[in-house]
Amino acid sequence: MADVKSRRAVEWQRENPVLRLGEPGYDRTSGRLKIGNGRSRWNELTYVTGSSSSSSFSEVDAELPTGAVRVYATEDQAVADANPEYVWLILDPSGVEETPPPSDGEETPPPTDGEETPPPDTPSGVPTLISSVTTITPTGWQPTRAVTLPTGIQAGDVLVMVLHGNLEPVYGITPPAGWTDRAQGTDNTQDIRMFTATATGTEGTTVSLGVENAPEQTGTIVYQLRNVAETPAAIAKNSGFVVSLDVPTLTGVDTDAIVLTGFGESSDYDGVDPVIGPGAGWTIDGNLVHARQEIFAHRTGIGTGSFASTNGGKFRAVAAAFQ
Repeated sequence: MADVKSRRAVEWQRENPVLRLGEPGYDRTSGRLKIGNGRSRWNELTYVTGSSSSSSFSEVDAELPTGAVRVYATEDQAVADANPEYVWLILDPSGVEETPPPSDGEETPPPTDGEETPPPDTPSGVPTLISSVTTITPTGWQPTRAVTLPTGIQAGDVLVMVLHGNLEPVYGITPPAGWTDRAQGTDNTQDIRMFTATATGTEGTTVSLGVENAPEQTGTIVYQLRNVAETPAAIAKNSGFVVSLDVPTLTGVDTDAIVLTGFGESSDYDGVDPVIGPGAGWTIDGNLVHARQEIFAHRTGIGTGSFASTNGGKFRAVAAAFQ
C-alpha cells in the first residue's frame, strides 16, 4: 500500500508544499483531491473535478509523462468496484488513504530536467515549538518598550507573546502593530497578557509595545510556533492573593497541541520567597526575577500544574493551546 498525503484545508494552506508530478494530495475538510505537477505549490493547484468515471483530468493530462497511468479517486469503494477498468485511489477522509501497490518492476521515474524537487515536509504537520526568547524591559516612563523576537522566523510561523507587568486599566498597554490581543482580561487578570501574530518572514529583531504611564519593568517571552493556527484553540486566565495558583484549565484540546502558560507575581517582589512551578510535564522556558517574577512554560497536550511559594502573593496566570 502507498500512503497519500492527507491534511485539513488549513494545514494544506499553511504548509503549501510542492507535490511531485502525479502525486495526489487529499483535503479532508472538503473531501477533494489535488494532483501535483512537480512545480506548483498547493495553493496554486486546482482541485480535481468530475464524477467517478468521467473525471476532468485535462489539466493533469497535459503534465503527465508518456506511459503514465491515470488514477481516479473516490471515497466510495462501491464506485471503484463498479468501474474496474480504472485504477482507483480509495480515500479515507478520517486518515491515511490507500491505493494498490505498484506492479512488479515498476519504479518511480526520476525528475526530468527543470523539474523542481519539493522541499522536505515539516513532520506531518505536527504542531512544533521552534524557539523562544525572553525580555525584561527597562524601567522608566517610555511610551514604547522593545521586545526581542526569535531568530530564523519563517513566513507562516505563529508568534505568541506572553507578558506580565503593572498593566491595570489606569496604565494600559497596546500590542505591537499587526498583533492580536488574545487575553486582555479585567481587574487583576489584566496584568498578564497574550498577543499573537502570523509571521511574514520579514520581521526584524524586535517589536514595540505601546505603554501608557507605566514606569515598571515588564517580563515577556515570544514563542515561535509552526503548523498551528494563530487563533488559540482554548485560552483561560486566573489570579488571586494566594500561596498557590493552578495553571488555568483548558478543554477541547488535541493531544498534540502546544500548550503555553505564563505566570506573574508582583506586590513589590524582592526574590526572597521565589515561586516554583508549574511542575511535572512542563518545560520551563523562562524564569525572570526583577521587581517581579515571571515563569513561562510549555507542554504537549493538556496537563495540570500550579505555581506556589511559601508566603504567597499577588499571583496571575494565563494558559492557551495552539493546534
